[in-house]
Amino acid sequence: MEDGIPWARIRKPPVDTSPSEFHNPDIAEEFRPGDHIEVQWKRCQYFPYGWWYGIVGHAANCTRDDQDCKCHLDEVLWLEFRQYIRDSRWRKVPIKRKRSREDSSGLDGFYGGIRKLFSEDEISTWLQLWPKESLQ
Repeated sequence: MEDGIPWARIRKPPVDTSPSEFHNPDIAEEFRPGDHIEVQWKRCQYFPYGWWYGIVGHAANCTRDDQDCKCHLDEVLWLEFRQYIRDSRWRKVPIKRKRSREDSSGLDGFYGGIRKLFSEDEISTWLQLWPKESLQ
C-alpha cells in the first residue's frame, strides 16, 4: 500500500484479483458513454495495480446525440476521470477496447482490466472518496 493513504480510503478490491494480476476485463464492446467503470492502473510496470473510478466518455468527433453516437463501435474506449480539471492530461484517456493484457496509454502508467459498475452503492462509495476540489 502507498504511504499516506488514510484508512477511510481503503476498501476490499472489487473483484477476486490480486493487485499484482491483470483482471480479465468485462466485455468491452458493451461499454457505452456514460457507463461508470473501475479500471486497474499502475504507475510502473512492476508496481501493483490500484483501482480507479471513471466514466466512459465520447470520442472527440462524436455528436453526443444518442441516436448518432457510434462510440461503442470504436476501437478506442475513452475513459473520463472527472476528478481532474478539464485541461489535465489525466482527464480523458484513450485505451484499446479489445485487449487481453496490460497496456500503456502513452501516459505515465499502465492500464489493466476494466469493469462496469452496475450498483448505485459502488458508485456512491467512489463519489464519497472524491476530492473536494478538482485535481490538476
